[in-house]
Amino acid sequence: MMTSKKNAILSLISIFLIGVVVGMVLQHMVLEDRPQPRKHRPPNDFFFEVFTKELSLSITQQESLKTMLADLGKEYERVRIEQFEQHMRIRKSFENEFKKILDDNQKQKYDKMIEDFDNKMKNNKPPREPK
Repeated sequence: MMTSKKNAILSLISIFLIGVVVGMVLQHMVLEDRPQPRKHRPPNDFFFEVFTKELSLSITQQESLKTMLADLGKEYERVRIEQFEQHMRIRKSFENEFKKILDDNQKQKYDKMIEDFDNKMKNNKPPREPK
């Protein structure tokens, strides 16, 4: 009786271990062949690669494209900053007008609400890629 219990336990352990090994092998075979998620690349790198490949650009054209894309990136950044500054001017103007209709207690609550909102937005903002 004792040997049959030992055999049963050894059989269960063996089956379990075989299952683990088969699972690991299948996972390696199935999951390793899947394409890995692409890391975010700057758009200029993407356009450079696509244009170079699809249009069969020469080395000279590639150099010109790099310069053009770099200039485009700078222009987009300049516009982004201008838009942000304009947004802040509009927001500040609204805040000044809105505060005119609030009493002192409401102004304090409003200022706290805005501070909390700004902190929340600052903490939730995804980091910008280094230039």
